[in-house]
Amino acid sequence: MNHTQFAAFTTSYKKRLERLNSLYSGHGNFQDLLNTINQVADDKNWEGAYAEIIANDYLNSNNDWLSEPINLEKTVDATETIAGNLGYQNVNFDGEYKDFNICFDVKILSDKSGIILSGIFKDVQKKTGRSNFSISPEYPLDIDYEEFQNNRKQLLDELLSFLTGDKEPRSISSQVIPDLRYAIMWGSGVLMTESTYNPYLHAKNHHNLLFKHAKKFSKVNPSLIIFVIFPWFSEKISILGNAN
Repeated sequence: MNHTQFAAFTTSYKKRLERLNSLYSGHGNFQDLLNTINQVADDKNWEGAYAEIIANDYLNSNNDWLSEPINLEKTVDATETIAGNLGYQNVNFDGEYKDFNICFDVKILSDKSGIILSGIFKDVQKKTGRSNFSISPEYPLDIDYEEFQNNRKQLLDELLSFLTGDKEPRSISSQVIPDLRYAIMWGSGVLMTESTYNPYLHAKNHHNLLFKHAKKFSKVNPSLIIFVIFPWFSEKISILGNAN
């Protein structure tokens, strides 16, 4: 984080922590905040922890309608939520607006399609024993990630069929996912790709993602599922209007 490349991020992150420290120092949730901050250093849980820090900083940003900082943890009887129908005993929310009796959970909108493809590319290099090439995919950024998830093995086998042996294709069009193309660079150089994006189609293709977390929906009070976007880790989305 001390590298000049990360100067903007470091400055922003420090300011977030300073604001949260001012809010929660001496507050009953201060230890919860410290636990979340410490988890940012955990390779296996940094995404969720950092997402919570961003959400908590943002949700506390308007003091005009908050009588106190948001509660950073709330456990309720599962019967108050859909989880009660699934046999759970208790449900733990990431936070609560006490002023409005609203609980919420924080999730990261990770780039699932990109993560799946990166894993496939690593498997291809491992299975072929070749590492002198780079692959960059082209596909509509609004595509349903489940197309990649459900066809991972077929996509891997397809790439292996093109890259096994001495073959050096520069471009491959997938037959498994017709909208998917691979640009391949052998050796060093510059690799460029392009993609299309429709925010409305993106929302349509991803609306089912919300229901994967439906067990947290409250049956007695309003509740929120908050998706956090990281520019370097999340799906690429278009910022509509002046929204931020």
